[in-house]
Amino acid sequence: MVARARARVEEVLRRLLGVKELVVRGAHFEPHGVEVEVRPRQRRARCPECGRPSPGYDTAPSRLWRHLSLGRTVFWLRYAPRRVHCREHGVKVERVPWAAQGSHFTYEFEQMTAWLAQRMDRTATCRLMGINWRTVGTVV
Repeated sequence: MVARARARVEEVLRRLLGVKELVVRGAHFEPHGVEVEVRPRQRRARCPECGRPSPGYDTAPSRLWRHLSLGRTVFWLRYAPRRVHCREHGVKVERVPWAAQGSHFTYEFEQMTAWLAQRMDRTATCRLMGINWRTVGTVV
């Protein structure tokens, strides 16, 4: 019964996040928002340069990616990416399907920020997204 309820909660979170190619493993409330534990749907780690499956051999420290907010609740995706050894590109941190390499934001967050920046001034975009004006410029 508990496992079924947990599976339902994870399914609700996955649908709320709206990110394809990820598996929700759990969530918990933190002072800065809701941290959702995720992992890529693909089991094999992929090189961020070429996208080929590559052998993973350890994990980097756990990271947070800022996702879209739901009302006043900020969502963060937490995952410890693996390091991979690509035959062509050497040792890299694996590619994750929800964010660009090196970004601290999900694709959805960046797309929403860019869309808002086209339609309103930077100050309004900053307030709505909860980021500073330099970050808006970087995302755009």
